[in-house]
Amino acid sequence: MTFRFRHKSSLFARGVFWPALTLALLAASGAANAHPHVWVAVRSEVVFAPNGKIIGLRHAWEFDEMYSAFAVQGLGKDGKPPTREELAPLAKTNVESLAEFEFFTFAKQGGAKLKFLEPTEVTLESDEKKIVTLRFLLPRKSPFRSRSMTRPISSLSTSRNKIRSH
Repeated sequence: MTFRFRHKSSLFARGVFWPALTLALLAASGAANAHPHVWVAVRSEVVFAPNGKIIGLRHAWEFDEMYSAFAVQGLGKDGKPPTREELAPLAKTNVESLAEFEFFTFAKQGGAKLKFLEPTEVTLESDEKKIVTLRFLLPRKSPFRSRSMTRPISSLSTSRNKIRSH
C-alpha cells in the first residue's frame, strides 16, 4: 500500500511528524519504576566457642563487579584499592540496610526461630580487582549446642544471589 501526499505543507513532507510523535510518546511515558539489584556470592561459617557451643555465624558477602565499581568510585590512591577505613561508612550503611531482612540468615532451634544480636566485626574490603567483600559476625546472645538444632542453619548460600539494593 502506498500513500501519496499532495500538499507540501503536510506534517510528513515538512519532517515534523516523526519528531513530534516521538516527543509526544516520551511526554506520555511515566518514570521507570525499576529498582537496582545487587548480585552477591555469600560464604557463611558457623563459629564455635572452645566448649563446642555455637556462638554465631560469620558471613562474607562478595559483591558483583557493578556494585563494587560504584562502591569504590573515587576511593583509593594511585590506582590502588581503597582501604578498610575509606570503606567503613559504606560497611555501616550496608549492615544497617541488611537488618531489615534479618541479614538473610535464618535458623531454628527446637522449632523456634533463633535470634541474633547486632553484627560485630563489620568490615568492607576491596581486593586488587576492586571487588568489595562485606564481612560480619552475627553473634548469639546465648550460645547453644549444635545437636539441639532441629534444622540446619541456612543462609542465602547459593553461589550467586540477587538481593534488593537500597
